[in-house]
Amino acid sequence: MTVDAPPAESPAVEKPPAVAMTEMICGSLWLGRLLPLVAELRIADALAAGPHTPTELAAASGADVGALTRCLRALASVGVFAEDGTGAYVNTPLSETLREDAPISLRAMAALWGLPDHLKAWDSLGDAVRGADSAPAWELAHGVPLFAYFAANPAEAGLFQRAMTAFSGVEAQAVAAAYDFSGIGTLVDVGGGHGLLLATILEANPSLRGVLFELPFMLEGARTALAERGVADRCEIAVGDFFQAVPAGDAHILKNIVHDFDDEQAREILRSCRRAVAPGGRVLVVQEALPPGNAPSFGKLLDIQMLVIGGRERTADEYRALFAAAGYELTRVIPTQGPQHVLEGIAR
Repeated sequence: MTVDAPPAESPAVEKPPAVAMTEMICGSLWLGRLLPLVAELRIADALAAGPHTPTELAAASGADVGALTRCLRALASVGVFAEDGTGAYVNTPLSETLREDAPISLRAMAALWGLPDHLKAWDSLGDAVRGADSAPAWELAHGVPLFAYFAANPAEAGLFQRAMTAFSGVEAQAVAAAYDFSGIGTLVDVGGGHGLLLATILEANPSLRGVLFELPFMLEGARTALAERGVADRCEIAVGDFFQAVPAGDAHILKNIVHDFDDEQAREILRSCRRAVAPGGRVLVVQEALPPGNAPSFGKLLDIQMLVIGGRERTADEYRALFAAAGYELTRVIPTQGPQHVLEGIAR
């Protein structure tokens, strides 16, 4: 059973700035800890079968009933879960996304952001902003870059990949719908994870062939995922390091890859792609091209996550400069139905 969260009531008067800021300061911290907690406890999964009381949910999850009741009440006040009038709780459309078996499950993402090592990196943000050692917050906290950490911590790497695959569920359909892939023979998905983006594009373009290129520890589950989507016969899997070389193709697509790295590293990745394509070949970078000024943008907030791990979000002009340094000309910036754009570069 799922019920719609009640619509938020419009305030009669505008909130004073101090009230609005208090809610931003406190709400972001509190919700940022509550959501990973209920994801870890699998509360949304327990509610998939119908209403449950806090006593039942506490027994199933090993939580204290009083403490869990307070957490559920707080989350229900912002539309995550709902109390049904009898004292039991049910899922809402928001909490449905925290189910493991949801069509687009964000449970792994919530759990990832709640990991102690992830929070430890955010604790070092102040040092990174002040310029301590000129290193990202993640390296200040853990002594190694993010992906070196994942290489040594397979459980966390698996959680990261599940989180990124879930995030790709919405993005992949938007990219496949926004860009015309009909003129491409072989598309190489650079850093493509489990292959959800590439599989979605191959499904929509039956004459297209693909190459999924990743680090070995990031590829677990990719073959199964491609087979389940019915595209394994048109998709090769290749293993390697995109700083060194990438497979040849007519075009290379990089979704949520370039933003993980600083400008120097991003140029090296794009140069690897340029060496693997003939003049006139394409590179397709799928990221949000940040809007100017005070325009709202999810990417402007995501950029702080990139500040923590060592990357950055960029404007179209900044991507134009990166492309030029790697031997591409930025020819189009194509919006999608989501916040991202497809930035098309043509090899000179």
